[in-house]
Amino acid sequence: MDKLSISKILNITKEEVVGDFRVNNIFPVEKKKSIKTEVEQIFKINKERNETKIKLYKLKLKECIHQIQRENENRKIQTIYKINDIEYGFPEYDCDECMEFLLVELKKHFFDIVQINRTSIYICWQYTEFHKKKSNFSSNSY
Repeated sequence: MDKLSISKILNITKEEVVGDFRVNNIFPVEKKKSIKTEVEQIFKINKERNETKIKLYKLKLKECIHQIQRENENRKIQTIYKINDIEYGFPEYDCDECMEFLLVELKKHFFDIVQINRTSIYICWQYTEFHKKKSNFSSNSY
């Protein structure tokens, strides 16, 4: 019985065969990874997911600020900003976490805010200058 070879299967000479067709090369055996490498991979994936989530939350904050700017241009001093329960294509998105992010960031900029429900925030900027001055006075008084 003849040996089975690529040259016989393809009916070509051995010199015409290009490449190494050993079983290990066709079906590579996965090299064992160290525990440290596997753990680092887990942390890397989680870090990337968290960064993606924060980018989305920052995008929502920018949308909110743009809505405030539009309302302000129309001589209004308040608005209601709404976020989605879910964001398609972003499985890491958490509505409650996004809402908390927005509340913290808006407070940092002295907006008066009230969370209406899980997805809506009432925002008023009538007294932001007063809050800024009050904050500066409080921090300078000590």
